[in-house]
Amino acid sequence: MSGVAGISQSIFGGDQRGPSRSLSCAAYAPLPMAVMIWDGAGRLAYANLAAEDLLGATSDEVRGRKATDLLRVASHSAATSAVTVLPIPSEHVTGRMILARADGENRWVETRTIPILGPVRSEVWSLTTLIDRTTAVRIEEELRTERGLLQTLLDTMPDLIYMKDRASCFTRANQAHAAHGGFARPDELIGKSDFDLYPREFAQMIYDEEQSAMSTGQPIIGRIEDQTSRFGRPLWIQSTKMPIIHEGQVVGLVGISRDITELQLVQERLTHHALHDTLTG
Repeated sequence: MSGVAGISQSIFGGDQRGPSRSLSCAAYAPLPMAVMIWDGAGRLAYANLAAEDLLGATSDEVRGRKATDLLRVASHSAATSAVTVLPIPSEHVTGRMILARADGENRWVETRTIPILGPVRSEVWSLTTLIDRTTAVRIEEELRTERGLLQTLLDTMPDLIYMKDRASCFTRANQAHAAHGGFARPDELIGKSDFDLYPREFAQMIYDEEQSAMSTGQPIIGRIEDQTSRFGRPLWIQSTKMPIIHEGQVVGLVGISRDITELQLVQERLTHHALHDTLTG
């Protein structure tokens, strides 16, 4: 208990009259980080100004409320978060939780809780610091939603759409490209390269062309690839690949490939008819 006692002395001072009257606790008032102190029963005994702002209520309005009323375990949906008891820890504990404001709004916070000695030295209290991460969490959720919508849009396209990193490994693909590669889902392609899809000689040719495009910054426009040998049936793919430039540096490429087999077969038939006699061949 020596570590706990040391923390207790720095918070309550020598008079042991409780956090609301302690000069040490008063020092927390102007801090930008929210500070909350809980008694041995898990009831709020002290909240500094930053905590009041985070709670949307004054210390007098929330003092005495239990941690279970104010902090809940964070999940992907605030509406389905399970209420949890905030235990008195034996050492510091960190985590991400949802703070329920007085106005009904939920705020996502990162917490760190440590044990302290209460006004009566035989009683263990706890101190929690909170950092508001609500904006960051909302941005993450918006990005996750946008990525989901983008993937849905890509999966509705019949063309093969994909992105690759600087090493020509797939970082994103749509459902059509996954099916073309023999995979059930697009995420099964992530991290793979054309060497996992095609014979080595053909994959090496694609790799060399892509590396050249990314090195020079020049796109590959309308390249026709004969993939008949791989599939054992006539198959031609036309591909356009554009380098992805971020902050002046090429970081990968995006590609769109289309099955042009029918068009290619029609062109071959027309060429054959133009150069051969229909009677003698």
